[in-house]
Amino acid sequence: MDVPRLIRMARETPVGIPNDLFLRLRLPDECNVFPNAQSFREALNGHRPMPNSPTLIVCESGDRRVLEQMSLPFEDTHYDFYMDPAFNDVLCMRYEFLRSLATIPKQSQVPRIFVELVKRTQPRVAVIMVIDGLSYGEARDFIPSTPCLVDGLSLTREGMLRIVGSPTLAERLFSIGYRSRIGFSYWDRHNDLGNEIFRVFATDQSCVVKSLDDALMRLAEMKLEENTFVQIVRSGLDSYAHHHLDRPPVHELTAEICADIRRTAQVLASMADNYLLLVTSDHGILWEDTLATSSILPGGAGSPIRYYSANESVPQSMRKILVAVDEDGHKALPIRYLRRALGSREWGCHGGISVHESFVPIMVLAPDRGKSSA
Repeated sequence: MDVPRLIRMARETPVGIPNDLFLRLRLPDECNVFPNAQSFREALNGHRPMPNSPTLIVCESGDRRVLEQMSLPFEDTHYDFYMDPAFNDVLCMRYEFLRSLATIPKQSQVPRIFVELVKRTQPRVAVIMVIDGLSYGEARDFIPSTPCLVDGLSLTREGMLRIVGSPTLAERLFSIGYRSRIGFSYWDRHNDLGNEIFRVFATDQSCVVKSLDDALMRLAEMKLEENTFVQIVRSGLDSYAHHHLDRPPVHELTAEICADIRRTAQVLASMADNYLLLVTSDHGILWEDTLATSSILPGGAGSPIRYYSANESVPQSMRKILVAVDEDGHKALPIRYLRRALGSREWGCHGGISVHESFVPIMVLAPDRGKSSA
C-alpha cells in the first residue's frame, strides 16, 4: 500500500481501510480516523462538523457493505510495515506506545505466550528454539510468522535472557507438570550466556552440540518421558553479520534456517503425536545495504555501533534522537545513525532501533495446525 497516495485520496473523499494496527500507526496525526463505519455514519447523521483533513474509516468485513451503500471507496491493498522505510520513524517516535499495546507481542512476553500455548494444547513434547540473529522480514518469506517487538536492546544476551525469562521457561513449565527437560546449545556451561540461559538444567540435561543435525540426531534417539520440555539454541545470521569473508547470501541462509525448523518439526512428529514447537529470535540484523545513507557520528571508534550504554555520556546534540529502550538507561540509535563504520568483515549490525533489528518472528508449528503462527 502506498500510504502517501492513500492520504491524497482521503483528502478528496473518506476512504475505508483495513483494520491493520501497523497501518493506523503509520497514518499522520492530521488524519481523522473513524474506528468503524457506524461511527462515521453517526457523525454524518448528527451533522457534526468534519475537520478539513484526510478522513479514513477503519473497516471490518461488515463495514464494507456500509461503505458501498454510501458510495465510498475502500483501499484493500495490504500494508507491509516492514518494507516501508517511513515506519522506522514511527517505531522511534511511538516506541513506548508500541511497547504498551497488548495487541503486539513483545519479546519479554514470549515466556508467557509459550506457557499459555502449552497449557492450551497439552503437548507431550514442548520445544522452544531460539535463533541467534533473524529478522521477522527474513523469516516470514519461508514460514508464516507473527512480528514480535524486541522491547529492549536488540542484542544477543539481552534478547535471549528475555526469551528464557525469569522465572525461566523450564521453571514455569515444571510448575505445570513438565518435569523432564533437555537442552541443546553450541555453548558449554563455561560460556557465561550459555550458563545463564541453561542455569536450571542439570549437567546431564544439557547437551553441547556442533550443529542442529547433531541435536536432532540425539533427540531422535532419546526415549522422552511424557511432558518433556526441550530448549534449543541454533545459530542464525548473527555470525555472518559480524565476521564473514565475503558478502553473506542472506536469503539462502534464511532458507536453510527455516528448512531446519521444518526438519525439527518432522523429528518431533516422529516421536510424539502431539508436540509444540515455538521458534523465535533474539534480535534481527540491519544489513549493510540498508545502511547506505546512514551518518557516522563523531568520536565513536571502539564504541558499540548502534547504541549507548547506560553509563556512557551522551553528547547533547544526540539526546533528542536517541530512543530509551529499557528501564536500565540504554539508548538506541535510529536507522539513520551509526557510532562507527562497519569493519572490513562486518556485513551488518544490531543493537539499535529499526524494523530490521527490532522485529523478530514468532513461528509456531504443531501437528494439529501444521504450520501456523502465534
